[in-house]
Amino acid sequence: MITPKLLSEAIDFLNGAADADFLVWYMGAILISYSASSVCRFYIRQTLIVMSRKVEYDLRQDLWSHLQTLDQSFFATTATGDIMSRLSSDVESARMFPGPTIMYFTDGIFRLIFMVGLMLYFNPLLTVAVLIPLPILAGCVYYISKQIHERFTRVQESLSDMTSRVQQDFSGIRVIKSYTCEENEIEHFQETSERFRQEQLELAKIQALFRPILMFVPSLSGVIILGFGGWLITTDAPWVARWGFQMSTGDITAFMMCLFRIVWPIMAMGWVTSMAQRADASMKRLNGFLKHAAKIKDHDDCEQGIEHLTGDLEFDNVTLTFPGMAEPALSAVSTTLKEGSTVAVIGRTGSGKSSFVNLIPRLLDPVEGDIRIGGKSLKNVPLKALRQKISIAPQEAFLFSETLRNNIRFGKDAATAEAIDRAVTLSCLDNDLKDFPAGLESKVGERGLTLSGGQKQRCSLARALVAEPDILILDDTMSAVDTATEEQILQNLKTVMKGRTTILISHRISTVKDADKIIVFDKGTIAEEGTHTELLERGGIYFGIHQRQLLEREIEAS
Repeated sequence: MITPKLLSEAIDFLNGAADADFLVWYMGAILISYSASSVCRFYIRQTLIVMSRKVEYDLRQDLWSHLQTLDQSFFATTATGDIMSRLSSDVESARMFPGPTIMYFTDGIFRLIFMVGLMLYFNPLLTVAVLIPLPILAGCVYYISKQIHERFTRVQESLSDMTSRVQQDFSGIRVIKSYTCEENEIEHFQETSERFRQEQLELAKIQALFRPILMFVPSLSGVIILGFGGWLITTDAPWVARWGFQMSTGDITAFMMCLFRIVWPIMAMGWVTSMAQRADASMKRLNGFLKHAAKIKDHDDCEQGIEHLTGDLEFDNVTLTFPGMAEPALSAVSTTLKEGSTVAVIGRTGSGKSSFVNLIPRLLDPVEGDIRIGGKSLKNVPLKALRQKISIAPQEAFLFSETLRNNIRFGKDAATAEAIDRAVTLSCLDNDLKDFPAGLESKVGERGLTLSGGQKQRCSLARALVAEPDILILDDTMSAVDTATEEQILQNLKTVMKGRTTILISHRISTVKDADKIIVFDKGTIAEEGTHTELLERGGIYFGIHQRQLLEREIEAS
């Protein structure tokens, strides 16, 4: 605010009897004014930008922590690319509000107030004339900002779709190459990318209107200053002098400088509006995630201090229905799994086997009935304590892009080298280590890309054994393992899991025949249960599976 006034006086001084000492004084005063302004801007910018980065960090951490609490149903219905887009670009857009948006808005408002005040000080009449075009600018900014908000929302949605497509193709690259579908996937990605490009172009078109409009309106004001201000300098009209509207060359120069300083706040308001609209659109998307509450969580009356899961596992009239499905995945299931026993679960694909075992660590919750352990409902056991004492080795083993050692001790970082070596031996992975130059320190690649299907399954089994669980669940874990290795693993498990409960899911009779109890599922219900001998004598579903597998082995042997 000081600089235009000093500049006005300096120019008027030069038009009169110029004195070198006074000229140096004006130069020094202007220099000090600019320096003080620059220092203030530096500290304001540093404070707000650092604060915005802190907000960005906290927001991303809160979102990530919240995502970790959500149930499997959320991830089953939400695309991975959508999650990644919100964690990256939406968080970045939201960060702009507490940082650049507030900074430019505050700077613009103060500049506008002080510069308009100085212009009124110089000449109220010329100020009113100069400000006449500004309402036009305000209307344009409002309309364009609204359009930007709508288009930016569509851009973010198309970006999520494209990210999902990329993530899906990278995860399934083996399948794509096996079926020579590269060209199809290129076409699909091109379509998705084209939609994203079109949405970006629509956004760019409306954004392109901002700068021309913001530059044109101030130019009108500049013309008014030169025309009307020049007339006020040259006119002899008595009312101009009477009301004190006379102006000097220095005043016109200062007035023009004030106008230039108003241009930036006006332009900043347009940019600020655009950033605020983007931040608003992104925060609505982020809040959509944060509003998702975990359906499976600890109850207020949970029993604390549970170190081990002891007692029989009882299923009492349990029914499970997935959202959007008309038929239940499990219907009125009742059975008891004795503590320390080996229980096998067998049945056709889609009969409810995996849903049954996923109820035990409460990855799923029944809509009816109850599950108890030692007479105590699982809902009264803290989730962390429950899951820490249950290990699941799934059929589709997921491995991180880490070393074999880190994959095996995942979930139990404190596992000793001896415990890891023992788990490797029990899962019959020790012989395979000879093929890896770095042994357990070998990197397995993205999702275990460098390992065979059987090696990945045994690595997953070793991870489950390292945890030393009270309940071990093997969900068709050895489907990719040869028969001889499978038999050796089962023998090893009899020793290590003695006194603890083991649940085996398999399609092979050879895997389940020695179990203490075999449960046969069919269409979401327990069709049969008993020992291998008892089920064969009944001549039911289990007997049919047994006979088919015998015939298959005979055909293979012939």
